[in-house]
Amino acid sequence: LEGCGAVQVACGGGAEEHHTCFVTAEGGLLTCGSGASGQLGQEATMNLPLPVPVAGLMGTRVVGVACGSAHTLAITSEGMVMSFGWGHFGQLGIGTTANALSPQPVASLQGHKVVRVACGSAHSVACTDEGKVFSWGW
Repeated sequence: LEGCGAVQVACGGGAEEHHTCFVTAEGGLLTCGSGASGQLGQEATMNLPLPVPVAGLMGTRVVGVACGSAHTLAITSEGMVMSFGWGHFGQLGIGTTANALSPQPVASLQGHKVVRVACGSAHSVACTDEGKVFSWGW
């Protein structure tokens, strides 16, 4: 990771799935670890021993990240939340309980500028610049 310029790191993991995400100073998102549920955002369910940029977020500035058991939330510089990974309990917030292998917008947050996100095992929370709090999942 030398020279990647990481400014934030988040770790997630359940019984057998562990992953790590890094936000870089340039606004990139790198992921590594278990990808069995798509939580690496790499458009496949592969495991990665070393951090790799999330292609679906290239050209988008990421300013924050959080990891759940097997899902990931990323905040863009515009305050949009992108989610990917395990969706069984609706923790992705994308209107389905299917897994997402690549970043998907949390459409219900449209019109709000999200400044912080957090994840539990199977739920997600977002805080806006107006002090509103949204949660979804189980």
